[in-house]
Parts: sequence; structure tokens; C-alpha cells
Amino acid sequence: MIKNIREIAISPAPGMEVHIQVSDQMKRDFRRCAELAAESGDGPDCNACSWRNLVLSNGCQEIAACTLPEIKKVLEETMNRITHKKPDGRWGFKNISWDEIDQRLYGALWKLKDYEDTGLSPEEVERLKEAYEEDRRAT
Repeated sequence: MIKNIREIAISPAPGMEVHIQVSDQMKRDFRRCAELAAESGDGPDCNACSWRNLVLSNGCQEIAACTLPEIKKVLEETMNRITHKKPDGRWGFKNISWDEIDQRLYGALWKLKDYEDTGLSPEEVERLKEAYEEDRRAT
């Protein structure tokens, strides 16, 4: 399986640049954290998160990298969902009620929700598709 890594570069101070490699799992964990915070006001168990070992220190204080504004901004831009899920399993859309949506679109919107649940970008889906096709041709 392809493990897409995206590198985020931030400049916490003049003349300094930090590069952080963000895996697909880290993106999924970041998204799940945001969903839990929105649903219940709580966050996830950081000890079970793929970000847990990426802690930055300024000498006297440790900071979880996923909480840095520069990193949050990049990740939130890449995961700008249209759909949302509630703890009881119901789902819907950002700022749109079901009453405003033509019910004939339900099937397409369900597929959009499922796609967004994967946490993959269109580019990642294309790479997976290409890898699958290459693997199929090789066998």
C-alpha cells in the first residue's frame, strides 16, 4: 500500500525552518480529533494518536505539533469537508439542512460522505488507483 507523505514547512523564528512529514494516518487522526472536538467538546486520547511522538520544545515547554497554528491551517485547508457526522450516526452538510436538498441527490451525497470519510485527497486516490492498476498488470 502507498503511504503518502506530505511535508509541511514552518518558520517558527527568523532564519529557522522546520519540516514535518505528515502521513495519511496523521491526517486521519487530525481529522478525527477535530470531529471529536466538534461533537462532544472533548478531544481524542493523545496517547493513541499518530502525532504523539511529534512534540516540539522551546526549552521549558513542550508543544504538540498538531496544535501549532501553521500546521493546523495547512491540514484544515486539505480536509475542508462538506459533510459531517454526528455521534448518533446521522450525517448532513455544512450550513445546509436536508430540507434544502433535492432528495434525488441522496445517493451522490452518500458517496461524497463515504469519500470524505476516507481522508484521502483526490491526488492520493489517483495514486492508489495507479498503484492498483500496476499491481494488477504485474500479476
